[in-house]
Amino acid sequence: MAYAALRIAFGINMAMHGVNRFLAGVGQFAAKMAQDFSATVLPRWMVLAFGEVLPFVELAIGILLLIGLWTRWTLLSGMAVIAALMMRLGSTARAATGRLRSSSQITASK
Repeated sequence: MAYAALRIAFGINMAMHGVNRFLAGVGQFAAKMAQDFSATVLPRWMVLAFGEVLPFVELAIGILLLIGLWTRWTLLSGMAVIAALMMRLGSTARAATGRLRSSSQITASK
């Protein structure tokens, strides 16, 4: 019972992320993602391609989980998508903090 509840909750989550990205516009989403990644080492074309494909993948994972088809592979795919997005957050956070001066550097320059 708990397995089914978690599968359905994760399926709804992934499907709704995909739907929201479609409603916002896949091209606009990909462009925003490329802008967010501009401070990282990833090439712009790779980020744009990932951003163009991501809504389709999220929607497909969500639907497959909701209907219970290929559950093990679908969950592994969902985990990989989330891991890729988490690496994105970590890389943009490191890039942002690399550009900021610490408070000790600010007080030392005064």
